[in-house]
Amino acid sequence: MSIGSIPESIELIINAEVERINKEQSEKEEREKVDYQQRLERGRAYIKAYVDRELEFVPEYLREFYHHLNQSNRDADELAHLYGRENESQDVNLDLVFYIPGLAPIVYDVYNESLGCFTAHRNNETDCAVWGDWRNAYRLRDCVETVLVIAKEEFDKYQTIQSEYDLRVEKRRERELEEQRRDYERSVMDDAIEEVEEMENEVLFEAIKDDQVAIFMLKAFVGIQQERKHFEQRIDGAE
Repeated sequence: MSIGSIPESIELIINAEVERINKEQSEKEEREKVDYQQRLERGRAYIKAYVDRELEFVPEYLREFYHHLNQSNRDADELAHLYGRENESQDVNLDLVFYIPGLAPIVYDVYNESLGCFTAHRNNETDCAVWGDWRNAYRLRDCVETVLVIAKEEFDKYQTIQSEYDLRVEKRRERELEEQRRDYERSVMDDAIEEVEEMENEVLFEAIKDDQVAIFMLKAFVGIQQERKHFEQRIDGAE
């Protein structure tokens, strides 16, 4: 089989086929994009209707503080996409979460028709404050205002834990800055000492460079120091 350029007639067929495949792929991606957007819109509408319906069951003073559905492992678009399926029966049973300033997040349990709040905990790894599972559920027909009191207590607990954490972080930062300051001062001092020693060496060299006797004595002193070092090493080895 000879190796050479593709015949023009064959190349035209290949180019036409590539163009057709690319066009089909582009049209498919556009359809999928439109379908995805439509499914999101259906899902958002469905979830909004669900939330509006369930809000009718909670005390009126809570409704304005509704924040999101308690679905921590999915964001809003993922949730909308999940419930945006067309011509399929929907079975939503998600709790409603309310954020009231100064209180722990409050949860409306749709299935049990009860209210509760998240609890404050200390993170085992970072030591900072986190919201744990929610508890203290009260049936809507009971005195649900008690949840507000508990939510206030949990928020105060959260603030205390976080304040203690922030204080520890600040102290740790102060210690790090103090250590950096000390390292810098030691570095500056070492540089200054080294500079002085270099100056002294230069002065000493200038003083004795023409004095042969002084140079001979300096060499002798260096030799004695080396011999002394070797002698000490032999003594250490003998011991």
